[in-house]
Amino acid sequence: LLIEGQVAGWVKGALEVGFGCATLYIVCAWCMRGYADVAAKQRVIFVRRFVVLKLLIILPAHLYFLSNLGEIIWTARDVEVVSNGNVAIERSIIWAQVIFSYPMTAFIYLFAFTWLPASLVSHGGGFPRAVKRGRVVFGHNLVWLIAGPLVLKLIFELTSVGLAEFGIGVLVALGGAGESLYRLYLLFFVGAVWGTAKVLCVNIMTGVVISRAFWIGEARLNNDQ
Repeated sequence: LLIEGQVAGWVKGALEVGFGCATLYIVCAWCMRGYADVAAKQRVIFVRRFVVLKLLIILPAHLYFLSNLGEIIWTARDVEVVSNGNVAIERSIIWAQVIFSYPMTAFIYLFAFTWLPASLVSHGGGFPRAVKRGRVVFGHNLVWLIAGPLVLKLIFELTSVGLAEFGIGVLVALGGAGESLYRLYLLFFVGAVWGTAKVLCVNIMTGVVISRAFWIGEARLNNDQ
């Protein structure tokens, strides 16, 4: 509410990434070790790997934007500036994100996400080892990531649409945003809490799935040797 424009997008993105990383770290540490108080070195490795995986998901689309549009597009504000109201450009940007970001997201989640819990144990190995684990536990990851985090995320998203419409109806019924916009701010706060709950619940499920996938994958790889 207090920050506008490009800075608001960066602050929002940084908060989302930081909260997502923190919740995944706690869940993975609990699943792998039984507690989240692991060595500082392991925390740094976990965060570094999380950032690398995030960059692998988003960079291909951004490199496409840079080569074709001459601009790096990180936030929704960037889309507005680059397109300058041109609907065709806005649609091309959205389709580029779908073509590049969605396949990379699927690859990372299905084949490489065990790289995160691997950082919490001494024998976890590097990125190539994570991809090997992903290959031998592909069915496990596909079923449980869809049945758990993906379905839950879709439920949250669909519910959010209904809650937004309900909130607008409440504002209208109460006579508007209220003095100093306090009702509107309250609605924003409820939306933020709901969004935080979504990230928390989805990441709890994701952390459990990838931690279990790590142990299953390691057992299968060791048996094949």
